[in-house]
Amino acid sequence: MTNEEWFDGVTAELVKQSPFRHSEYFQRFAAGKLAKEQAWIHLAQHYLLIAWFPRIFSGIHSRCEDLEVRKDCARHLLVEDLGYFEGTVGGTPDHDELYRRIGDDLGYPRRAYDTITPIPEMAAIIDYFKTMAYELPWSASLCATALIEAEVVEISQTVGKALVQHYGVRPEWGAMNYYVHEMVEKEEAGETKDAILKHIRTAEDRAAAEAAMREMHRRLERYAEALTRKHLG
Repeated sequence: MTNEEWFDGVTAELVKQSPFRHSEYFQRFAAGKLAKEQAWIHLAQHYLLIAWFPRIFSGIHSRCEDLEVRKDCARHLLVEDLGYFEGTVGGTPDHDELYRRIGDDLGYPRRAYDTITPIPEMAAIIDYFKTMAYELPWSASLCATALIEAEVVEISQTVGKALVQHYGVRPEWGAMNYYVHEMVEKEEAGETKDAILKHIRTAEDRAAAEAAMREMHRRLERYAEALTRKHLG
């Protein structure tokens, strides 16, 4: 089995089980059956993930010897923090700004984002982001970030669509977050995969990468389960 076949197989398996499609909370979200306050619980928590995600690439960039991988990390940072899209810095708003626009459309003030406290399951995701940034082999960490980016497409097709269809979010404002993330993922996916897979050279490399991907998936599942358990009566 080639690296590409292995990576595509693991990614497809885990995305097929995406908690953003299959958990009861997100199924109700997609169907418009949550109160606005219930929907906001996830939206607020997910902002913390959005805010920390670029720092994974900062951490990997600081400890990676390979120039091409550092370039890929730098490109991710340009996308996330400077809105790099279709060859242009500022082609979109930065991703923090995009996400805050969701709250604009739902009636939450910008200052609400500054007081969000992570639930334990989101705190566990952020803790793993820190592990990915500074402790895991960087090739394994990059495989896990690629899985997260594949999950972004799932979120766009469930949460993003539901916000427009059921919760009054404007396509050109709050929902632009999901459109941009989906388009960026489609634009970047091939480059990121090529940069990663040439550094998966041994069975040990592959095992470490798959373990990181599966651990990330488990933490996302626990997060979705917690939303169902704690916030659906």
